[in-house]
Amino acid sequence: MIATSAVALIGYTETMPQPTDTLTGGIFWMTMALMYGFPLIGWVITLIAMRTCNLEKEDMAEVQKRIAEKKAAAMQSQ
Repeated sequence: MIATSAVALIGYTETMPQPTDTLTGGIFWMTMALMYGFPLIGWVITLIAMRTCNLEKEDMAEVQKRIAEKKAAAMQSQ
């Protein structure tokens, strides 16, 4: 959906870009935005989420303990 919307944004509403089409600035910059911009935005959002997370060291130890218990249970059921 994102790629289709991006293609429509640069002017391809009736057809899709073809390999034989001439390269345009719109195609180049939309490709750069999709290839590098979206992952960069996701990375920044992840950093913000990690900075605002209130997970203390004790809480993380408890999470690791629960994960280990679930893994042990899964191994026993196989």
